[in-house]
Amino acid sequence: MLDDHLDTEVPPNSLQGVVLIQDSENTIIFADHGIGVLYGYQPKELCNKHYSLLFHDSASDSVKILTDIKHTLDKLGSWHSNIASKRKDGTCFNITINISIFSHQEYGKIWVASHRQTTEKDRENKSFPLPNETYRTLFEQMKLGVYCLRSDGSLTDINQIGLDLLGFSQKQFLKLNSNNLQEMFARESDSSLTTDIYPAKIALSSGKSCHDQQLSYTNPVTMKKTWLLMTAIPLYKRNEQKPDQVIVIIKDLNWIKHRERKLDFINAELKGKLQYKEEELIRKNIALSEILNQLEVEKQNLAMKVNTNVQSLLLPIIKKAREKATSIDDRYLQMLEQNLAGLTSPFSLKIAGRRYNLTPKEIEICGFIKNGFTGKEIANLLNLSERTVETHRFNIRKKIGISSKKVNLASHLASL
Repeated sequence: MLDDHLDTEVPPNSLQGVVLIQDSENTIIFADHGIGVLYGYQPKELCNKHYSLLFHDSASDSVKILTDIKHTLDKLGSWHSNIASKRKDGTCFNITINISIFSHQEYGKIWVASHRQTTEKDRENKSFPLPNETYRTLFEQMKLGVYCLRSDGSLTDINQIGLDLLGFSQKQFLKLNSNNLQEMFARESDSSLTTDIYPAKIALSSGKSCHDQQLSYTNPVTMKKTWLLMTAIPLYKRNEQKPDQVIVIIKDLNWIKHRERKLDFINAELKGKLQYKEEELIRKNIALSEILNQLEVEKQNLAMKVNTNVQSLLLPIIKKAREKATSIDDRYLQMLEQNLAGLTSPFSLKIAGRRYNLTPKEIEICGFIKNGFTGKEIANLLNLSERTVETHRFNIRKKIGISSKKVNLASHLASL
């Protein structure tokens, strides 16, 4: 939990304390021991209470104070003032409040408010310094690299994570200036950063925060290149119109870049495999096309051979047999002659194919009908009743899709 973690980090003090407030609801999410001493509460009592509970002012005045805090934090990043406050027992006392803001993964925007009881010396000086030991702890405990750059170009502070990311000792870092550091950064295109696109300089010149700039950084000693996400936030002195310094936050992006390179490699590998498969498929299609063409040629050659044999060997014999046959035998021989003549035609393949799903008997009757046999003749030849033949004719018409059409069955079969 956030409060359990910070309780061990924020040092207790009888004259000052730290409270964390959720920006969206203005509710207290953490109060340290010092706040408990100042206000007479147990720190846990204040959790989930509205921040205005600690103000002495009326409800309307408290709203104005909170509105001013939010507006100033959004604009400048920090707020400080001396206001009247009240303890749990109702007694009133003056308090000096310094507030800054940061983003938290779970709670979103968080106000870090340092409360310190106003002393006579504070009233005389009208100056209320920040509780350095508290902010130092927060500064060092941040999970991101942070360093401070003043408007004169000097570098004044950096936390340990910042030193680790940039590869310097603190002594080495503080010897640098803004221009030295700027030369170590470049854009993703490896182009050098000019002053007008360096986030820290943008924040100093414009007075506005510059967020989430992806930059490459090269350590001048080791020449090791790394990727960082940089955000620069300007800070102002009281009553100053221009920022006095910039807080620069840097985040390690190496793991993201590593994943991007890995994904690029995988994509290139997959693209290569896909291209190979496409080329292989084209080669197979060409080979298959050649095989089909060869089969068609062989089919035509076979048909020519069969037709030649039928014409030269079988048909002459059948013609001689018909000269001595009875009328019934002659019809059979005529049908045999016609079927042999059309042996290489597509009719037999089509009519016997899976498309029509005809039975062997129906296929046989189709051959008779195509060659002009009547229903009575077919019945006599196949030893069937004429009614059975008519049933077969009906089923044939239905299966080949002409049952509802006025089409002659013999003509249709001849056209196949």
